[in-house]
Amino acid sequence: MPVQQVAANLEMTNLEADRWKLCKTRIEYDLQVLRVAKSKLSSWESAHYHQKLLHRQQAWDNSFRGAEAFLNGNASFICSDKVQQSMQEMMAFQDRWSTSLGIRKEGLDPRHQI
Repeated sequence: MPVQQVAANLEMTNLEADRWKLCKTRIEYDLQVLRVAKSKLSSWESAHYHQKLLHRQQAWDNSFRGAEAFLNGNASFICSDKVQQSMQEMMAFQDRWSTSLGIRKEGLDPRHQI
């Protein structure tokens, strides 16, 4: 085999090895880019999920406080075995309710209605 042919074969082998190294380096780089993108995406998804949970909790808290304020201002649970005591509690609630809304008490008192 002539020396030139051996040198050409060796150069082709080196060229193929360099080409393989270049291809391997590009693939490793692409894999690293994918890992970084996946990591960023998962941390964004996690942050987004936790933000949704926080929003839901705050919405529930606001609803609870609104319902509590509405019920405290507009409803009264009266439990008593004595009729007189129940009527007194009902009248006291009507007083508080009418005062808070600016309504005349006479319009609420069942004794004044025909």
